[in-house]
Amino acid sequence: MFLGLSNLERLHLHSNGIDQINGAWFSNMGDLGTLDMGSNHITKLEADTFTRSNLQNLQTLDLSNNFIEYIARQALRGFPALSWLDLSRNRLSGMDNSFSHLSKLSVLNLSLNQWKCTCPLQELAVFLRNFIKNPNRTLTNSRGLVCEIAESAEVQTVLQLTGTNCASQYRNTTVMVIKGSGRNYVRDVVLAGILCFAGNVHPARPVALITELGILPLSTS
Repeated sequence: MFLGLSNLERLHLHSNGIDQINGAWFSNMGDLGTLDMGSNHITKLEADTFTRSNLQNLQTLDLSNNFIEYIARQALRGFPALSWLDLSRNRLSGMDNSFSHLSKLSVLNLSLNQWKCTCPLQELAVFLRNFIKNPNRTLTNSRGLVCEIAESAEVQTVLQLTGTNCASQYRNTTVMVIKGSGRNYVRDVVLAGILCFAGNVHPARPVALITELGILPLSTS
């Protein structure tokens, strides 16, 4: 697509209505240092999106203000020199940690997305907390990493997500007691009541007790 531009150092494709990226467009751009694809209609970055590109010297990548909902873990593997990455103002609600291999990354912007702060996002949260501990790295507009959905009231931003608060502390369980006779039936009713309030019991243990005593779970939410 960009034949004869092998010496190009900056390429601005901002606001061009692009809805997908073909890595072959950049197969002859080994000197490219800045690529601006902001304000387009891009929806995803697959693992092979940039595999046919030659962007070994790319330092700045702007993908802000698109419609990106999905980024594969391997999507950014072809950028060994990348130091500045803007993915703000997209539609990301969750993603794997796709940044650990970017050893030269110093500025990252993930703000103003649609983050769903649940346990699958914890890996990214850990990376970001470690990222900002480095004085040579900047997480731009970290206050903009607001959770649109969170299962715990104490989690307001992605950076607050941990292994202990990534899900609700209490799980609501509906149980049905199979009517038996005498003492066992009374025992099962009492145990069912206890389980309904013991939301912080390890989830595997109530299931085992329910199975042993003939109490069948109807639903868990």
